[in-house]
Amino acid sequence: MRRFFANFFLLIIVAAVVFFIGWIQFSVKPGTCGVLVSKTSGVLETPILPGKFMWRWEKLLPTNANLLIFSMDSYKSNQEYSGALPSNELYEKLLDNNVDFSYDIKMSISLSLSPEVIVKKVSENEIKKQADLESFLENKAMILAKEIAEYVLNSAKDKVITHPKALDKETINSIISRNRDFDDIILNSVEFQSVKIPDFEMYENAKSIYNTYKDDLQEVIKEKLAAPIVQNIQLQDNISEDSNDNEQQNTTSETGVKDEYLE
Repeated sequence: MRRFFANFFLLIIVAAVVFFIGWIQFSVKPGTCGVLVSKTSGVLETPILPGKFMWRWEKLLPTNANLLIFSMDSYKSNQEYSGALPSNELYEKLLDNNVDFSYDIKMSISLSLSPEVIVKKVSENEIKKQADLESFLENKAMILAKEIAEYVLNSAKDKVITHPKALDKETINSIISRNRDFDDIILNSVEFQSVKIPDFEMYENAKSIYNTYKDDLQEVIKEKLAAPIVQNIQLQDNISEDSNDNEQQNTTSETGVKDEYLE
């Protein structure tokens, strides 16, 4: 009987050890998610989340499985998008440099990936550790900054918005939906630190003035180029007329000589 209880107790210990080794959920702290990568099964398609029980036999084999931990906190990126409207220097000089057609938009972008997408990126070999995830999100933030800045500039041109402080959720979703590259991205918030927008009305006026000036200048150039050609044509006409008159006089003279000879 003692041997039975001893074996039973030993069996319980072994089962507890096996259970503990294969129990991987306890290694994932709140605010993080885990991705199990093993030599035998590859990347586990199900993310490992805190508070959700997960036991995997792959962990029983020594050096077989590796648990990757990623933070689920939103990644915040400070971005700046600056530049100038086309031909800005030309139009600024036209208006005596009293205007500035440049723009500069500084923003703070908060974005993240869902646990399922993190598993997908690990399986696609795009990320392997937390630093890779942050680099991936930083690159997406740079692309998003351009999309957001262009939205602000176009809205300012159409007089929809002028100097926004932040974007609402509906606008954020609209920007995200325009580009398939953002399908897996969760854009949590967009806050503007500073927004410098050019005067689009003044820009259009300067553009109109320049185009009028350019058209007038082209007309003047055409007239100046055409004047020598007209003079040359007139000169050739005069020479041709003189030549015809000389030929007629010579013909008349020859006729008179012939008539005298005949007489």
